[in-house]
Amino acid sequence: MRRELCVGAALLAVPAHGAAGGQIQWRAAWEDTRGHFWFITTATVLAILPVVGNATVLTLVAEMLATGATCSVWLYRKFAAILRTEST
Repeated sequence: MRRELCVGAALLAVPAHGAAGGQIQWRAAWEDTRGHFWFITTATVLAILPVVGNATVLTLVAEMLATGATCSVWLYRKFAAILRTEST
């Protein structure tokens, strides 16, 4: 399991190395990440946290809006007959 995590951390560096103008080489990425596993892992988790947090908040807001709309429909159906008879 540990070997897979280290390989994954090294693979994260390959696209960044290429985007910075270097050639995409596995060996160069492996050498660049040697001894920096925990820093790379922590930075990745910290970069993902705001995305997960925002997605969670947006999901909760959407659920509340859907629940509010459902409740409004239920209330309208319950009291619409009374409101229609009072207005006539």
